Amino acid sequence: QITHRRPNGTLRAYFQNQLLPPPEAYQNPGFQDLTADVNFEDLQNLAHKNHLKNEFLTSQREFLLPHLRQTSSDQFLSDPQGAGGSFQVLLQSKT
Repeated sequence: QITHRRPNGTLRAYFQNQLLPPPEAYQNPGFQDLTADVNFEDLQNLAHKNHLKNEFLTSQREFLLPHLRQTSSDQFLSDPQGAGGSFQVLLQSKT
């Protein structure tokens, strides 16, 4: 259960390197990054019930590796100690 850690929800924004929880997270649409905690185990468990197949769950780094160039943005997104290791990608498909 994720909500016990964040009783007001897990949505948060990052605007100019500043963390903005709700309701401030809604103030800069299109100019900030939004993120939320996701319970991937629940999503995977619900897949069959909703006619989905779990293809894979992997780190952002592993997902992006085949597509990376040597730019600073790519290095940031694929850093195993940063975003690349912190964020996950779940691919599901219709059965």
